[in-house]
Amino acid sequence: MRSLLVFFSALALAGCCNTLLQGEVRTVDHQPIQGARVSVDETGAVRYSDHNGRYSIALFCRPGQPYLVRVLANGYPEVSDMIDAPGGHITRNWVVGEDEPQAPRQRFERSEPEPEYAPEPQPEPEPEYVPEP
Repeated sequence: MRSLLVFFSALALAGCCNTLLQGEVRTVDHQPIQGARVSVDETGAVRYSDHNGRYSIALFCRPGQPYLVRVLANGYPEVSDMIDAPGGHITRNWVVGEDEPQAPRQRFERSEPEPEYAPEPQPEPEPEYVPEP
């Protein structure tokens, strides 16, 4: 027991901090999803949502170095997002079953979204002239 106290005291003195990432996983019609897999690529942490769709994952603080969080629910496409871990509590709710991620991107996103291009309009073909006999 004393060794744990010494370990955590050393962490506190070293300036380490923790972030608690928590939230819910729901469908587009607001139904909670039990058993959705919430994982963090950089740490290998995996948690599963409870019967209310709730989950929580403890992360070390990494200001300026976001974590890639993925959510996979049976029968739905995977959703993911970059989450910053500055310390304290972060609530991140997920909606599965949408074409695009529902959360606004955070300021530290690594790349800009691709611009949308509209195809150039094509001229309509002229009707073929057929002389009358």
